[in-house]
Amino acid sequence: MDHSKLTQIFSELVVSHHNMRMLHWNVKGHGFDKAHEKFDEYTSKLSTFIDEIAEIMLMIYEEPLDLVSAIKVVESSDNELIYIGAGSKYPVTSAYAICNNIFESLLKTYVDASLSDDLPSDIKSKLDEHTYFFRLELRYKGRSRGI
Repeated sequence: MDHSKLTQIFSELVVSHHNMRMLHWNVKGHGFDKAHEKFDEYTSKLSTFIDEIAEIMLMIYEEPLDLVSAIKVVESSDNELIYIGAGSKYPVTSAYAICNNIFESLLKTYVDASLSDDLPSDIKSKLDEHTYFFRLELRYKGRSRGI
């Protein structure tokens, strides 16, 4: 089994979770309340996904990474995911654009991993559940966010 695909997913989820939390704390402007609430919802969802992937990794004797190691994995990949630091404020529309980029990046990584022939069907099924969430959010982003 190609463990590197799960490590890549886990790493991107960890960085994306951090980024979503930064958006939650640093969104500003018209629509703040709805956006603040939505980013909190997304942060919780990503936290659940992190936990599920970590549990899969532990079942196959792979150790989940810490934040610093996850950042290094993401930086060494061809992924365009960035690490959002504290201190910047994001207007609602910019924050949602960043959110869309996060979900698109995660979706690409999940789809790539799902194409692997060596992942067991139960793991692929879990990845498909996560993929479905990202697809829905990207497809219906305006309606689900109230913008």
